[in-house]
Amino acid sequence: MCYHNSINTDTQNLERKYKKRLKDQAVFKPIFHASAFEFLAWPIITNQSESIEMMNWGLIPSWISGTAAATGIKSKTLNARIETSQEKASFRNARPCIVPSTGFFEWQSIGKEKIPYFIYLPENQIFSMAGIFDTWVNDSEIPVSTFSILTTEANPLME
Repeated sequence: MCYHNSINTDTQNLERKYKKRLKDQAVFKPIFHASAFEFLAWPIITNQSESIEMMNWGLIPSWISGTAAATGIKSKTLNARIETSQEKASFRNARPCIVPSTGFFEWQSIGKEKIPYFIYLPENQIFSMAGIFDTWVNDSEIPVSTFSILTTEANPLME
């Protein structure tokens, strides 16, 4: 699963890559190592917006009621397996999105030691990961957009 991601680039490179501008007053700062469990804001590309939007990692389904339930579910929805995403209630109503990345970390266990590997393209190029997003309305009636990264079985190279 992809719980450690990187978006180590600047706004201009993102805008050039996706031919969209960052949404008005959105704040984006490059991140070399992001842990999904920090529920960070991430630049996301959708068909619903003319802009690059900042969304929080950890999908909160639109049907969730209350802040306590939202806080409880988001750590369980950081990733979604594409093979089963339509079977899970949390992901069933989510819409597709693109999650920009400049790399991600995967660990290999050798004995008791875990060794991190940073997977990236040459020259720190931006690439696109498949994602899904939803918009939940919090207790203060403020819409909150969140996302999950879609994952699948590792190919032989990634194994």
